[in-house]
Amino acid sequence: QNYNTLLTLSHLLDATDGIILVPNEGLHATCARLHNIKRPDFQDLNRVAARALASVLLPAASGSGNQPGSGKCMSVSDVAEHMCAHPAHRVLGLRCVPQMPAGSVDFTVFTWASILKRLRQMLITGSILEEGFNWGTSVPAPGATPKTRIVKSIANVLVLRGKGSMGADTSGFQDPGLYPIWAVSPLKVASQTAQFGKYEKAAGLLSNCQTFMPATERMLSHAYGMYESRAYIHQYTQQGMVQADFEEAFAQVEDCLAHYRSI
Repeated sequence: QNYNTLLTLSHLLDATDGIILVPNEGLHATCARLHNIKRPDFQDLNRVAARALASVLLPAASGSGNQPGSGKCMSVSDVAEHMCAHPAHRVLGLRCVPQMPAGSVDFTVFTWASILKRLRQMLITGSILEEGFNWGTSVPAPGATPKTRIVKSIANVLVLRGKGSMGADTSGFQDPGLYPIWAVSPLKVASQTAQFGKYEKAAGLLSNCQTFMPATERMLSHAYGMYESRAYIHQYTQQGMVQADFEEAFAQVEDCLAHYRSI
């Protein structure tokens, strides 16, 4: 699995404008802990992933600047142009809130303030779950030394769906401390007043950020260990691969990680 992830990721970094990485363990935890599904199967995982993608990619009107509004419908190409403008930074993370069992929706009060507060905290802590993250982590003031590491973003697309979405306060995602100093207009906000499924209010966030790094670094470490001991290499050489293919893949992923560490 580590080899397959390494080779697939390195190829996609070469062949695509952007990659949305949605880890299986995150989908499984969402199903089990937030939707109370005792034994999640692939259909459950795919349903959660599809809902998250839909929260961002379904039609929504972009506003002026970084405010939601009633402008033109934001297209997939608009999203790609905003999120993946830099060729060295093409790995995207995806978050969608709220997440809860269907039976709990009717007994829950939704407010934009609470939804956006949780989503912002998920972003800066690198959490892909709507629970278990550190509320004590905060973005440091300009010039201050951060007390804890925060996840930096290059660009974000925030999509709000439901009643009152056009008037929601998205200023928390405009904080310059979330972005490198060289990022130009890193936030794009869009809205759609139509209800998203059973949720009166919902938000999707697509981020070009450092969230993917810890899992990718673990994968890379395991792949290096296997490669050094030549574990399972014969299964790949039988299919025509050579040593240079692995070395190129390692270099490609290492290079990608180095660019994101420098943010």
